[in-house]
Parts: sequence; structure tokens; C-alpha cells
Amino acid sequence: MTHQAEIKRERMRIWGNALWFNVLWFALVLGAAAQNLTYGWAALLVLLVWAAVYSNNFRNDLRMAIAGVVVALVVEPVWLAGGLITYPTQSAYNLPPNWIVALWAGFALSFNHCLYWLQSRLTVALVLGGVGSLFSVTSAARLGAVEFPEGWPPMAITYGLIWALITPLLAWLASRYAHEAEEQAKTQARQASEDTEGQH
Repeated sequence: MTHQAEIKRERMRIWGNALWFNVLWFALVLGAAAQNLTYGWAALLVLLVWAAVYSNNFRNDLRMAIAGVVVALVVEPVWLAGGLITYPTQSAYNLPPNWIVALWAGFALSFNHCLYWLQSRLTVALVLGGVGSLFSVTSAARLGAVEFPEGWPPMAITYGLIWALITPLLAWLASRYAHEAEEQAKTQARQASEDTEGQH
């Protein structure tokens, strides 16, 4: 692959992920408001396929997506149990609806792509997590996918603080996975080199 082709591929990987994550957000949020998630699941599938095609390490993408699911199942019950947020489509036992879990998975995966630059900027990730999350959830509420039974201020304090912690945590995790992959690749290359020398 030529240098120009590599640059083009990287641009497709990063900008494609940014595009499809935004499509995923709108498809899931609007779908949740209309109680029709068909387009949301289709967008999630495209996001995953795009990562599989253009990713440098799809295994790490899957690991990040799983991490997003775990985070969703841990933190979402905090504001659900506290009555700070309700979703029209949520189930019993303060568990988040499946579309929210899918959104978390897509968000976490993006730390390997369009949000990769936050891996080395954890302070920026903290600020963006706190501010960006409030913009996102407020927009979702205006579109009818989320409600704030106790009002916006109590929700904003809890939601913003938790997201300010989770966002740099996910950025750090993506960085750790990337480092592990690099070390594994170096070990395999060294082993291959030693095996080749041993045959001569």
C-alpha cells in the first residue's frame, strides 16, 4: 500500500467513524422517541462493519464496545434509580433500554477512531465528557427520548460528574489496549525474526 493510500485509508477510518457515530446517535434517539429502532440497529451494524473494514485492530474495537456495554450497565442505573432520568422505553429494575446500551458501545468504540486524540489528553477528555454529555442528553430530551422527572439541574450535576470521570477512563482504556497490541506485534515480529535466523 502506498503512502497516499495509507493516508486516505486513515481519513476514511476516522471520518467514517465520526459520521456513522453521529448517524447512530440520531437514529437511536429519534427511534427511541418514535419507539421504532430499526434504523438505529442498522446504523450500529454499519458502524461495526466500517470498523471491521478500516480498523487497524478490530479486536480492540470489540473490546472497547464491550467496555461501553459494561459501563452502561453500571452507571445508567445510578440516574435511573435516583429518578433523575427516565426513558420511555426502559425496562423494569432500573436497567437501561437496549438502545442506550448500543449508544454506549458505539461511543466507546470511537475512542479508537474519531476520538483517538483523547487517549493522550485525559484532562481534555474530562472536560468534554462533562460538557458534551449534558449537551447530548439535553438534546435527546428535546427530541423526546429522555425525561428529567426531578428537573434539569439535579440531573446535570450527577450526569455531568459521572461522564467527566467515565470519558477519560474510556480514553485511557483505549490507550492501554493500543499499547498492548503494539507490544504483542513487536513480540511476534521478534519471534518471527528469530525463527527465520534459526533456519539459516
